[in-house]
Amino acid sequence: RNTELSELVNKFVLRRTNAILSAHLPPKVVEVVCCKLSPLQIQLYKHFLASKATNAAMTGRNAMVLAAITALKKLCNHPKLIFDMIHGTP
Repeated sequence: RNTELSELVNKFVLRRTNAILSAHLPPKVVEVVCCKLSPLQIQLYKHFLASKATNAAMTGRNAMVLAAITALKKLCNHPKLIFDMIHGTP
């Protein structure tokens, strides 16, 4: 019964596998661009390093490591993405 149901459902499920997508998409190009942080980004980075959440993540006492990595990515991409979160403005 389970196999029959699985076969029936698989007819309608669209699976976007790499083999299917690679035939229709151009090759992926990855560029790494290094640039200096702005003064505001440096200030926010120092604030981030001094935070309790960062200390907890670095010592392994907190499971928020991925959140810390996401915050750093936001800080590096554009400080506005994390500035509002730190200063509590919408």
